[in-house]
Amino acid sequence: MITEDFGKQWAKYNFKNAEKTLSLLQRDIAIAALKKDLVKIKIAQDRLINSLDARVLAVKRVSDRTHVPGVDGQIWRSDAERMEVAWNLLKGYSAKPTRLCIIKPPGKKERHIQIPTVLDRAVQTLYSFALDPVSESTADKKSFAVRHGRSRNDLHVYLMRALDCKQENGPPAYVIITDVKMCYASISHDWLRQNIPMNTYVLNQFLNSGHVFCGEFFPPDDDDGIPLGSSISPILANMALDGAQHAVHIGLHGNDTGIDYTDGYLLRYADDMIITVRSFENIDKVMKILEEFLKPRGMQLSLDKTQFIDLSREGFDFLSRNYRRQERYVEAKPSDTAIARMESTLCDFIRSYHGSQKNLIEKLNQMLYGWANYHKITNAATAFRHIDNVVSTLLLELCERLYPHTPRQKLINKFFYQPSKGLRVYTLVDKPSVRVIQLQEAITIIRHPPIPLAKNPYIDDDYFDERNKGREMTNITGAYKKVWIRQDEKCYYCGRPILVDEKRCVVPMNPEFPISTKNSAYIHVPCSLGEAEFFSNEYDFFNRFNLCELLERMATGRTAPPTHKDKYYALMTFFQKQDKEQITLQFNEIEEILGQKLCNSALTDRRYWSQPQIRSCWQLNGYRVRSLEIEAACIIFERFEKAKDTMIDLPDWLYEDLPEKVRIEMTDIFTHIEKKYGL
Repeated sequence: MITEDFGKQWAKYNFKNAEKTLSLLQRDIAIAALKKDLVKIKIAQDRLINSLDARVLAVKRVSDRTHVPGVDGQIWRSDAERMEVAWNLLKGYSAKPTRLCIIKPPGKKERHIQIPTVLDRAVQTLYSFALDPVSESTADKKSFAVRHGRSRNDLHVYLMRALDCKQENGPPAYVIITDVKMCYASISHDWLRQNIPMNTYVLNQFLNSGHVFCGEFFPPDDDDGIPLGSSISPILANMALDGAQHAVHIGLHGNDTGIDYTDGYLLRYADDMIITVRSFENIDKVMKILEEFLKPRGMQLSLDKTQFIDLSREGFDFLSRNYRRQERYVEAKPSDTAIARMESTLCDFIRSYHGSQKNLIEKLNQMLYGWANYHKITNAATAFRHIDNVVSTLLLELCERLYPHTPRQKLINKFFYQPSKGLRVYTLVDKPSVRVIQLQEAITIIRHPPIPLAKNPYIDDDYFDERNKGREMTNITGAYKKVWIRQDEKCYYCGRPILVDEKRCVVPMNPEFPISTKNSAYIHVPCSLGEAEFFSNEYDFFNRFNLCELLERMATGRTAPPTHKDKYYALMTFFQKQDKEQITLQFNEIEEILGQKLCNSALTDRRYWSQPQIRSCWQLNGYRVRSLEIEAACIIFERFEKAKDTMIDLPDWLYEDLPEKVRIEMTDIFTHIEKKYGL
């Protein structure tokens, strides 16, 4: 009878209200932590720990995510079990040993993961609810791992700012790259007990549980180490390393008010640290400061992995990206190691693949999108082109292996579709629109908007809600995926399909009410700008426009190349002489080529560089803009394959504005007309 009651309670539980209650309790903890009031922190934490809402959410989070049991073999499967555990979560609690799993991925270092029981995971999750607001409120401003709303992309932006050549005091001269040796396994238990604001009994249970491996129990080390795999461990590790930035600044500059913050500028992702310094002497100082900082925490730097980089001579790799200082700017691109790792992953996947062609394309696209989305905020054009070539080569090898007696050219014609403008792409035989993406065409290089360092997710929740909502809208995830499905992927205004690579935005269906998932719809960006015109039938369209004049203007609308009398003629001549795959030009270098100053709009407005007359200087010579950096005052051009034997020379603006799927279908239509009428 009691079991049935527990099941009914869980089924009827209002989890949305529980989330609101939890966020309010965490807000109180975060505010107390900002004020450094230890008494109020403890009171607010006790209130959260004893809250049924918090315990229910801890149990729900663990049961929703847990598929691997601990040493007791338990997994909660019924609602009654979950509710009963939530009521009695802390009653007579004693932690059980963890189950040790050794993971050795190919080409990577061995990792020891300790898996707690589901009950231990729920208790750890509950206490992480109470500890994380303290961690966020006291954390270093420039630490980015395992923190709400922060990512490696945010770290990248702040690193680029630290290396910026246009700083008032000039850019830093050296970079130190280091990490903590065996970070999780070396954290001092005594330091944790003295400095982590949480229940000491429960903390000791986590630290002293030991582990089981191959049926044998191994007691814990009383002095140091926390398990890798517990939900609370990343928070404890972050808190142990917080304060490193302050220690470096105080150690280098003392309490001076005029601190040069780029000298000793420390960025941290988990235990990976990168520090910029201005002089060679400061390298030794920073290393000694960090060693003294880590010593009471039981940790030490990994000297084998530590690098000292002279930025005037060489670049460096950090978090799979390569950074190199050029004469007037800093270039970031995917590291050679990251490219080689991706190439190896693609080789292993394609060469061992067995399955349908459609499934192969879908899985490949997932891998390519994931890798490219991480690197698209860097100068990744060359890397994208290389990966595209690797994929095409491997897929051709796969075709030759599956059809060993078929000539290569026949396989290319069958499996690799070539649009009228563009490279050959691997597609479904009977459906060219289902294809492997070309990264250099499908992925746009963008500038990542970094998170403001002062924002706290438990206090500035409105900001983080808007930020997450914006991501969901853009990526069609979370609640906005339902909106997308509800519309059948069609524009709410014009009713036409919104293709994957078309620009889209979200608008309220009823402008009198605020936007929400129930009162929102996706539309084309041109529709939102009023650029779309609607006609009730084709006769209205033909009466409005002279179709013959429109087609004639399209056929002859290409801008003529500049002549020797035009102000852009020198730039045209410059590109005619180039044969590099990629060209980077600073605005002042373009001024030197032209022999005159650029106007103000060229320095501030991206639209200036889209004017047909100046754009033709590079486009007619086989180049296109890969990245335009107004703030860095430079443009990166890349070579592209010119279209050959095309039936109609359509203007560039038409092809650039059309989605890839539309370009493919248009090419098919033109080819059909050409054959049918002998054009």
